[in-house]
Amino acid sequence: MNTADIIQALGGPAAIERLTGIPLTTVDSWKRKGRIPSWRISTLADLAKREGKVEAAAALERISSSPAEAA
Repeated sequence: MNTADIIQALGGPAAIERLTGIPLTTVDSWKRKGRIPSWRISTLADLAKREGKVEAAAALERISSSPAEAA
């Protein structure tokens, strides 16, 4: 699961903005760059768990444990 897949699994940029307060333009830039900043991983992992998005939560856990994948 790549960055775009994770964002889509969480409902897309607009949903992430609505549920976390992270600006839509910021989420769009992650999608374009293919990277989520390491300091935002836990916020998205918490969101994934709250929303029952098990696959996205697992992918975010993998990213957080692999510094090469996080920005």
